[in-house]
Amino acid sequence: MSPFRLFISKLTLFALFALSLTPLSVIAAHPENTAAAHGLELPGDVAAKLPFLEEFTVGNNRKVLNTHFVNFTFTTPWPQVLEFFSTGFTAHGWEIVREELPEQERGNRNAVWVVAGHGVDASLSLETFGGPEGQNSVGVLQVRPSR
Repeated sequence: MSPFRLFISKLTLFALFALSLTPLSVIAAHPENTAAAHGLELPGDVAAKLPFLEEFTVGNNRKVLNTHFVNFTFTTPWPQVLEFFSTGFTAHGWEIVREELPEQERGNRNAVWVVAGHGVDASLSLETFGGPEGQNSVGVLQVRPSR
C-alpha cells in the first residue's frame, strides 16, 4: 500500500472514530440526564432543566422550609462528571455564578457549582477520593427559589 493510501485510510478511521463519540454537550442535553428523570420534585419545571446524570443514585431527597436537598452517589468517572456539569448547566440555560474545580487529580477532591436560572438558585457540591477516576463519590444538590 502506498504511503498516501495508508495516510488516507488512517485519516478515515480516525474521522469515523471521532464521529462515533457522543459529545458531552449532547449527553448533558439528553432528557434522561436531568433531575426529572430521577423523579425529583423541584420548584416549577426546574427538574426538567437541571442536568443530573442518569447513573446517579439518589439517596435522600427532602425539602426543608423552601430549600430542596438531594444527596446522591455516583460511580461515573470523576473527569466525565466534571465535564458533564461544566457544559450541562450552560446547555440547559443556567448562569454559572461560581465554579470551583480541583487542580489535583488524586486523593480527596471537591468541586462546587453555584448556578442561577429558571426562577431558582442552586448549588452542587461533589466529592471523590482515590485515583484519577475517583471512588466513593458523593454529591449534594440544593435548590431554592431566587431571592
